[in-house]
Amino acid sequence: MGILRHLLRMNYAVKKCATAIEIQWRNTRFWSVPVSITDPRIERIARRVKWWEPAQETLSEQDDFLCRVMTFGTWDDLEYVDGVYGQDAFRHALDHCRPGVMDPRSWNYWHVRLGTGAIPPMPQRTFA
Repeated sequence: MGILRHLLRMNYAVKKCATAIEIQWRNTRFWSVPVSITDPRIERIARRVKWWEPAQETLSEQDDFLCRVMTFGTWDDLEYVDGVYGQDAFRHALDHCRPGVMDPRSWNYWHVRLGTGAIPPMPQRTFA
């Protein structure tokens, strides 16, 4: 705990997310420490939105998990996950969404709901 106090005194941003403790300096993340999720409700949601993968593996990719919750989750799932991760994590996930995860309706809805400004084009797959 001493190192965290020291980092806070030095004006580093220390943020505890649902899956990691992140250390930031001037809005640049440079260190992330994984934290295990043991919440059974989050694990059930993870299994439902990405059923072909173990829950811990799904939760290890936070942006992908949150995008899938925004697309496939129920209203109760969304309220619960929002309480755990927060709006900033949802915005970050939306900015880093993989192609093919969200449908156009969800893409537009979440940009309006989170107030991100102009709605950018959906991520597109590229074939090399």
